[in-house]
Amino acid sequence: MDAIMGNQLGAGETDRPATDKRRGGRPRLDEIEKRTQEVRLYLTLSERTELERRAHLAGMRDVGLYIRRAVIAQRAPRAITPDVNREMLTEMRRIGVNINQIARDTNATRTLGLLRAAELERHYRALRDLLEEVGMALSGFRDQD
Repeated sequence: MDAIMGNQLGAGETDRPATDKRRGGRPRLDEIEKRTQEVRLYLTLSERTELERRAHLAGMRDVGLYIRRAVIAQRAPRAITPDVNREMLTEMRRIGVNINQIARDTNATRTLGLLRAAELERHYRALRDLLEEVGMALSGFRDQD
């Protein structure tokens, strides 16, 4: 503005007020929002490792943020379920629904029938195989396919 009116600005000078110096970046927090209080907590190495593990499982790198959310919310953030586990859970639910339908039908008619028995056996085997796969995944072992 000064340059337009003929006033020359020196190097580094602007026509903005001094309070408007900051242009980009994160907005400043109000005084009430600033974290100024410190709490010291002593942990054993295994406790610290477990805390970091839980924060990581919840998808958080910042252990302090994990602790704040766990304490303030009065429950720890939940672990993120990997896609593989989601697929297994979906498959287990599908099998469970099928078994429940067979059980309901059997209870209503008081007979199982050969076709339903074969279907039930197929679902039982699929569920058993899936549970075995889940157990292997949880223990850290995988089949070498």
